[in-house]
Amino acid sequence: MGIALAITLLSWGLLLWGVLEVRANDWQETTGTAWKIGLTLFPAFVGPLAFLNFWWAVRIVERLRRGENVLASWRVSGGALVDFSRHDKARNALGPEFDNDWTPPDEPPPNGIEVIFGPMGVWVHDSYFTIYTSGFYKFNAVDILPDRPACIEFRTVTTTVSNISVISVRRFAAALRLPVPDPQAPEAVAVLGHYRDVLSGKTDPNQGFYQRRIRIGLIGAALFLPAAYVAYSIGPFGPDQVLARLIVMIAGTIFGLASLLLAALAWFIGRGQRR
Repeated sequence: MGIALAITLLSWGLLLWGVLEVRANDWQETTGTAWKIGLTLFPAFVGPLAFLNFWWAVRIVERLRRGENVLASWRVSGGALVDFSRHDKARNALGPEFDNDWTPPDEPPPNGIEVIFGPMGVWVHDSYFTIYTSGFYKFNAVDILPDRPACIEFRTVTTTVSNISVISVRRFAAALRLPVPDPQAPEAVAVLGHYRDVLSGKTDPNQGFYQRRIRIGLIGAALFLPAAYVAYSIGPFGPDQVLARLIVMIAGTIFGLASLLLAALAWFIGRGQRR
């Protein structure tokens, strides 16, 4: 979240710097101002969305650690964690589709680690994983492996999108494997039952999430894009009004397009979830 905020502030600072230089140069663009404005448009566009996404994730983790909306939790001792790490390395060696998305600590803490499951994810040691059936990181199977030590394993799929020469979408199968002190314990049974219900569609802990994001995105676009258009089209530009209008135009366009992107992503991922 801090990195996303820093990128947002830096990109907007450079963008404003470039605009002020253009203004000081009698509104004539130079190579320097073109670089400042051109290179910062994309991070200024994506940075706020990334910040909001990480801020939302931080809130989820904080609530879990306070004990709010917890599905089940348990503590794994240092000795049990050593045994799990040994078993985990052996399972990783079976192939890429068995690689654990979570890496156990090299030096187990003396007091062990805490595993906290919520309705849509898990906080383990110092990492949070969203566990849902749609999105760029999702799961398609879950089971408790009866090995010694026992563990719960989610089969996961990570989707990446790149655009170097052409748009490329790649999917990587792996696993999220976490230690379970007792596979017959009520906490472990509750987690397994809940996520099997999520997988089968009996339970939807994320109901209405994507619909809300679509509404937020459309409302944001309806506010920001008209503001940018009005700043661009209304009346003649006076010398004392150019900078203010230019800022409104740039900010309105960036936040408006970001809102449309949010709505489009929410619609796309929600559509995949309904399938």
